[in-house]
Amino acid sequence: MKRMILLVLALLLLFAIVYVSFQFGVERGREEAAPTFYAHITEVRDGSLLVKGIDENDINHRGEFMLTTKGVKVYNAAQQEVAITQLEENMEIRIHYDGVVMESYPAQLGGVFQIDIID
Repeated sequence: MKRMILLVLALLLLFAIVYVSFQFGVERGREEAAPTFYAHITEVRDGSLLVKGIDENDINHRGEFMLTTKGVKVYNAAQQEVAITQLEENMEIRIHYDGVVMESYPAQLGGVFQIDIID
């Protein structure tokens, strides 16, 4: 009976370790493989940005996009994290997001997690 209990506990522990490892791997992989594109900020609003993709992007990232800035990390050209308040109109930025685009006008980006200031 003790062996059976130990076996069940060992299997539960193994399952928990595999599950947690998988979750961390999925999160890291999602950010590493996330789509990015370049844009100019056209309007800074309270809690959101209106941006326009640059012409060098692929066709899907050339239009206007609205994105919320809650929880978004912002990095300057030296890759140092800066406050979201550093973002200003006409800045060129690179947007990292989870790939979700809501079809509206302007299109809304879901899951933006990082913005890099280019200039």
